[in-house]
Amino acid sequence: MDWAPRELYHATLKLLMLARQDLVWIHAGVAAYGNRAHLFAGPSGQGKSTLVGALLDRGWTYFSDEIAAIDCGAGTVHPFPLAPHRRVHDGEFVLLEAVAAVRGLRKVAVECPPHAVGQRPLPLQRLCFLRYTPATDTIHEAPCTPAQAVLELLGNSLNITSNREREIAFLAQLVSRVPAVQISYPSAEVAAATVHTGAVTHPAS
Repeated sequence: MDWAPRELYHATLKLLMLARQDLVWIHAGVAAYGNRAHLFAGPSGQGKSTLVGALLDRGWTYFSDEIAAIDCGAGTVHPFPLAPHRRVHDGEFVLLEAVAAVRGLRKVAVECPPHAVGQRPLPLQRLCFLRYTPATDTIHEAPCTPAQAVLELLGNSLNITSNREREIAFLAQLVSRVPAVQISYPSAEVAAATVHTGAVTHPAS
């Protein structure tokens, strides 16, 4: 019966997505600073949950560490606060360059008090596509073209739709108003410090 809770979880998600087909659903973490949200997308094992947890330690507001529900026309993201988790290293040798090894790490709950959970949709300030690169010791950010951003979002899409053209049109609308970057980073702490400094230095108007 270990599979039953997970199956129920996925069935519930599908019902929510079908009920809100006006939204685009992306496999991503979301955290907000001030009155603007940042989206962090990437395949499993790229550090979304760990990065969101590190931002919460810096006083950010929690929206989600797994699913982003986006209103592309408004350029806003809705809170979808599943209980946050992050992967931890228990001391055994793990070749962290291998994404499969990262996925196999144990997950632990991240403490998130109720006042730190988002309560209403917020405008998106940046779309960040993550690349975990432990072989380097510095973080690197590169802007994405709108076409690249749409392809990245499609690669992380959770949408239940047979109308792919409509989904692409929604995403094109989103990337026309929200800047996108690709972030290559060696650790979540380094990425969180950089993202936080950028948000403090360049607050949304």
